[in-house]
Amino acid sequence: MATFDATPRPATFQGTPDGSSLSILCLHGGSHSPALFQAQLSPLTTYLESSMPVKVSFHFVSAPLLAKTGSESQTNPDPHYESSTAAPTSTPRTWYFANKSPSEPLPGLDATLLWLTQLFATHNYAGIISFSQGASVASILPQLGPRFTRHLRFLIFIAGYPLPPNSR
Repeated sequence: MATFDATPRPATFQGTPDGSSLSILCLHGGSHSPALFQAQLSPLTTYLESSMPVKVSFHFVSAPLLAKTGSESQTNPDPHYESSTAAPTSTPRTWYFANKSPSEPLPGLDATLLWLTQLFATHNYAGIISFSQGASVASILPQLGPRFTRHLRFLIFIAGYPLPPNSR
């Protein structure tokens, strides 16, 4: 009979070349903000910061596009969104805009990918934690080559969904 050894083992993550830190990029959902995503991930980030054998830093970035407001926006079903009091980073941002035709490119996605290319040129992220629309964008990064993946060790997608095949 096989047995399972549940003995805790030390983590073997190595972030920077000297192994002293682990930098994680955090991509919020569409029409949300980095402040909201940071609040939602707080239990996880607090745990990882206190339990990892290396320094862990979370880089919560704001999507490059302003979300549409008023009658142009979709209803936000997230009850935590309205309770976010952090300003000015609580301004709703988006990674791309919805498109009525799945055969056409998503408006704004090219600008987001250019923005992410510039971000990855100056940062060496060991991983990405992403939510909803941010997860959908993160899911295509490995397909775009080593400029995004050369340092990545993991990707975490929370409530993501696939982008239409012709979205890029």
